[in-house]
Amino acid sequence: MSSPTPEDLESRIRALEAENARLTVRTSPSGGWWRAALSAFVIVIATILVPVSVVTTWARVQLVDEDAFVSTFAPLTEDPAVQELIVDEATAAIDAQVDFAGLTDQVFDGI
Repeated sequence: MSSPTPEDLESRIRALEAENARLTVRTSPSGGWWRAALSAFVIVIATILVPVSVVTTWARVQLVDEDAFVSTFAPLTEDPAVQELIVDEATAAIDAQVDFAGLTDQVFDGI
């Protein structure tokens, strides 16, 4: 095999430079303005959803793990104001669901 002559090398360089120029022109960025708009939209949505995901994960860990839930909320049951609120809410819920006047009227009418 013979070594290439300088003329062959120069013609090869010119051919490669021409091909490089042709390929460089053809690979211009495409996509237009909608790619930038879509990227900005996705970034905004991700910025909103990441904190929501963190809070949701924290809440799930706190509420699903019974030991963590009890250790977090057990001190609240010792507070008299919380106890009073729980009793008031439970009484209101029971009163809303049960017709005590109607039940007692039926009992007294039966006597």
